[in-house]
Amino acid sequence: MLISFHCGEHFLQLKPDRQRCSIELWHMACYSLRKVRTVILTEPDCTILAFLLDSIPTRVHRSIPLGNLAYKLTSATIVQPEAIPEDIVTMHSVFQIREYSTGTRYTFSLVFPWEANPEERRLSITSLLGSTVLGHSVGDVVICKDGGRIIQFAIECLLFQPEAEK
Repeated sequence: MLISFHCGEHFLQLKPDRQRCSIELWHMACYSLRKVRTVILTEPDCTILAFLLDSIPTRVHRSIPLGNLAYKLTSATIVQPEAIPEDIVTMHSVFQIREYSTGTRYTFSLVFPWEANPEERRLSITSLLGSTVLGHSVGDVVICKDGGRIIQFAIECLLFQPEAEK
């Protein structure tokens, strides 16, 4: 099996062992992708998310989801809503992802913390998966580290993006 990561013009392939991929291999992939993949965010989303992070005590920013979100806000390409590509996950987008290890598909709406509702599949931006998918595009593979587990998700499709509707 060969796992491919497409990041714009960059391409990374990993060949895992038969049982499972080593954590070191995934860390290498995460590091490589972080170096070449620039996420795209809308200016209004960035403004609201910056206010959200400013309202949270600094010591809490050390958590993985908030640290990931803070990193994205400082390193992302910021565009006006009308300029965002239609395949990018933005706030209030509805997207489908597939977990690589199980093949299970999930559909979520990416929302602010005060709008989150697990029963309605409304995923908070302050969750690990929410902060990871923001700004990525359909076809991207995102990697979440949950404790000692590394979970890969492929963003399969975008069912709704508010900016594309305008």
